[in-house]
Amino acid sequence: YRLVYGNFESFEIEFACSDGIKTKTVKGTHWNQFPKYEEEMLSLTFPEKDIACLKVNRFRRPGKFLPYIDSAFTVIKNRQVDNLIIDITEGGGFSDLTDSLFSYITRKSYCTLEKKMIRISRETKEFIEELKEEGERNGEYFILSRKPVTPTARSNRFRGKVYVLTGPRTYSASSMFAAMARCYSDAIIVGEETGMPSISNADLSRYKLPHSGMHIYTSLSIYYLPCAENDKDGVKPDVEVKMSLEDLLNDTNRYLEYTVDIINPNTGKQTEMAANPATAAVQ
Repeated sequence: YRLVYGNFESFEIEFACSDGIKTKTVKGTHWNQFPKYEEEMLSLTFPEKDIACLKVNRFRRPGKFLPYIDSAFTVIKNRQVDNLIIDITEGGGFSDLTDSLFSYITRKSYCTLEKKMIRISRETKEFIEELKEEGERNGEYFILSRKPVTPTARSNRFRGKVYVLTGPRTYSASSMFAAMARCYSDAIIVGEETGMPSISNADLSRYKLPHSGMHIYTSLSIYYLPCAENDKDGVKPDVEVKMSLEDLLNDTNRYLEYTVDIINPNTGKQTEMAANPATAAVQ
């Protein structure tokens, strides 16, 4: 009712029941009354002795993200794990952090984007001015093309087999990471097609409408992810695994279970939570 009629202290609701029409007063609900739940941004687990799973829910908060993944890869190296699963089935974030994470799993040259087309407007004038030496104007767009570069040297770079889990909620930076894995690594992608097409709008700008006061968002750029083919398809998996309704209702990670079976088909499924990576690295 709040979404349809607006935010009020209370609502008078008229409804029909077995003994006739009744009216009830229902108090309005404040946003602060809703429970707040925020999943960990990153987590490291060991589903089996020779398998590590790094789950990335968001590519955000660089101050915490970068130290965590560096410590995590140190733990993985110390445990001499041969198989790494990177779960990016949810969330998005900053493209720079996809670059950082990817540098831990490859020695090959790579780039986060093949091309970026920025619509020329008053909104983008200053931004384009700063990048004018890196691209060129083509009609209504300023085009930035990227070439693969050598990854940052990592003493704890992972050298084993990599599996990347994707699904319909793999979006934004997560979809970018999936495209990089597809284009520039030998990683096996397991799960479902990513939710974001390989050619997509990006770089949101917020506007306030003058009469209604409502806020709207519009994109300023078009991103071409690595090895992009069209603006309809996302990154498709090498091994397709479908989530059933039962999986979703029971919060079962079918992608992860299936991947563990691919790696070690004859073993059980007991997941060991890693210690705090930063602490474990020191130990």
